[in-house]
Amino acid sequence: MVVRYPLFFILFFSAFLPFEAIAQEFRITGTVFDAETNAHLPYATVRVKDSPLGTTADREGRYTLILPAGAVIIVASHIGYTPAEKRITPEARQTVLDFALTRGRIELPEVIVTPGDNPALDIIRRAIEAKAKRRERLENYRLRSHTKLIVTVEIPRGAEISIRTPSDRRRVGNGRDSAASTTVILETLTEAVWAKPDHYKETILARKQTAQIPAQLNVLISSFLIVDFSSDILHIGGKAPIIGPISEAGLRHYDYTLKGTTTMDGERVHVIEIKPLSEYDPLLKGTVYVADGSFALAMVDVSLNDAALPPFVDTLRFRQHYRPFDDLFWMPVDVITEGVVTVRTLLDLDVHISGLSILQDYVINGESDKTVFDRTRIKVLKEADSRDSLFWVEHRRIPTDSGEERIYRVADSLKAESERLRNRWGLTDMFLGHTLTYGGTRWRLPGILELYRFNRVEGHTLHAVFSIERPFPLGERLSLAGGYGFGSRRWVWSAKLDAAVSHALRWSIEGMDRTAHLEPSIERLGILGTTLSNIFDKYDDKDYYRERGVKGSISYDILSLFPTTLSASRIAFSSCDKKEDWSLFLRDRPARSNPAINDGWIFGVGLETTIDARDFIDNAGEIQRIGRTNHTPRIAYSWNRTHVGGKTWTFNILHASLKGRFEMGLFGTFAYTIEGTHALGDIPRQNLPFLTGSIPYIASGRFRTLRPLEYGGDRLLTCFLEHDFGDILFRRLRIPFLQGSGWGFLLFANAGWSDITEGTRALQPVAVKSAREPYVEGGFGIDRILLLFRVDFAWRLTHFRSGSNFFVGISSLFLP
Repeated sequence: MVVRYPLFFILFFSAFLPFEAIAQEFRITGTVFDAETNAHLPYATVRVKDSPLGTTADREGRYTLILPAGAVIIVASHIGYTPAEKRITPEARQTVLDFALTRGRIELPEVIVTPGDNPALDIIRRAIEAKAKRRERLENYRLRSHTKLIVTVEIPRGAEISIRTPSDRRRVGNGRDSAASTTVILETLTEAVWAKPDHYKETILARKQTAQIPAQLNVLISSFLIVDFSSDILHIGGKAPIIGPISEAGLRHYDYTLKGTTTMDGERVHVIEIKPLSEYDPLLKGTVYVADGSFALAMVDVSLNDAALPPFVDTLRFRQHYRPFDDLFWMPVDVITEGVVTVRTLLDLDVHISGLSILQDYVINGESDKTVFDRTRIKVLKEADSRDSLFWVEHRRIPTDSGEERIYRVADSLKAESERLRNRWGLTDMFLGHTLTYGGTRWRLPGILELYRFNRVEGHTLHAVFSIERPFPLGERLSLAGGYGFGSRRWVWSAKLDAAVSHALRWSIEGMDRTAHLEPSIERLGILGTTLSNIFDKYDDKDYYRERGVKGSISYDILSLFPTTLSASRIAFSSCDKKEDWSLFLRDRPARSNPAINDGWIFGVGLETTIDARDFIDNAGEIQRIGRTNHTPRIAYSWNRTHVGGKTWTFNILHASLKGRFEMGLFGTFAYTIEGTHALGDIPRQNLPFLTGSIPYIASGRFRTLRPLEYGGDRLLTCFLEHDFGDILFRRLRIPFLQGSGWGFLLFANAGWSDITEGTRALQPVAVKSAREPYVEGGFGIDRILLLFRVDFAWRLTHFRSGSNFFVGISSLFLP
């Protein structure tokens, strides 16, 4: 019955249900406060007596409740207080209704504890049994929810954070002289449905957010906050699963202490403190409240322990209330979240998180239409972003205070100012490039640093890349690139047009006369990195050639299950000679020569398909897959007609791969990739597959200790294994500094085999080595360093070479 998804990575659900206003409904608002001190009571419960209708007050004790027609009795309650009731009749309806609650009498348990006896354990065991019985009878449920997430980011003065989606980009930040904080608000109104065994869907009926945040990002917060803490297993924070305290496994991982009894909704509840038995396991700590008699979980007030916290998160606290429905089912009616995140990496950021999700209007064990359950887990209605203020006034469950309204107004004014200045050209844009927007068209213009590149084949080159985007109606994008190489004395150019006919169908066509290189799938250093390495060190891992021709492709996601691409190309290839030995410092050392390829032309047709069974988000018509791919096969086939050296023949290449991972709970994740390539016919140099290697200090290739183009052939088989332990080893071994760093530890082993037929070998203008004896390497890595970097250490285990057989390299999202 629970929603079990990670806190920061993928975290989504949806429902496909109609939304109808309640006939003759009436809205009341008010405040719940302490009758003696007048202090507001945060997160008090306000409900209609003998009805499933109810709500939760916010952190200031304010509430909003929508009432049906007729006379009703409103009950306000808070933990440790005596509930208060007020009757509202149709003749004397009022829009403001405040409640003053008096403290209830708190009792301490009078128990005799003998050695080996713990009264809290008996209560927890009975709670586990009662939960199992209720869940056996729970077939399905519906609910409505209003979720609000407030995030305040303390940003260094003058800094900016760019938030980008496929169709939009916004900048969150403060100017040079403005206040050093930014607050963003995200809200959603949703409907959800659940059915056995674990079907769950959610529809976002309306959403609003401060203007710094693109609407496409506002699909996270409902699932971010809707977590059922009575579950046996919780997935929060993206680390290992957290064992719930009301579970058989919890009995082996928590210390339970009965602190006393109190009252909640007029009923007696047991107050039990929970502590992890081991601080090295990701668990909860705090207090759980178990109703006397029914032994249902009535409330939790818990935090993640240090082992469960995601990197850089200082605290993460949750409070959740439960209410009985149909006198049997205790369902969560809210989730309150508070957290503090501290980031000390490239920017000095403090992030404060405050969230509230109110779950109400439950319909339990009603008529269930299981045909609504498909792979679309979240559906955002297209009209969700256009709901007017009247709609929000009528359907809002969480009050909005004047401070939040001011934040919305300020964000709107900042957006308007940003829109006004978006096409201004500054000094930074002059060097790094800039995107101009006119109507629905975006023009990407290069900066000074993008205009120059250098390598040993083209020499000093002036080269520019322009792009034009029109995201509607077909998502068209035209990219133009061109330049002149002063060493090769040759113009180069390319033009590519992409278009999306629908979310499932895309096409592209490209023409070119440019300099390419072998293994184009691994752009190890990028253009700027290659330029700098040539200028300063005369190091260049690329083997260049010239390609002229045209290629095109059509991609279609068949049944939203088989992403498939059909491609065709007609390319002429020719070798390039080294034209430049220049360097700033190493002028006396020649750059390495550029090996020849097989000159000629190739006409090829390819087909590639993958099985991708992940679920979807229908983000107001924009379809996105969510979750990790797991055990995903891919197969590709290409037919090629080639003309080289005055001869014409045909060769075919078949490639297959299987990728997957096994989640191993506290012990991390084991991932694997198996790939194989088999060719029929003689393969020219420019089409020959190689075992992918790495350049020094950059761990971007599959094989860390293998040099680029070191082993190849027309038959290859590779296997990559990796186990990510997370930070459990550092915590278990109590390694100083590392045990609380959040860094992860990984082990990996890679193996590759290749062979080359005599016909292909004879065709090669440069000798190619094959690895008939499998090439094997192994090592370990340290991940999530400063949340951004990973460092790998690897050793060759076979095919030893003179000199070092050891590799150390760094990788990151910012590195190729």
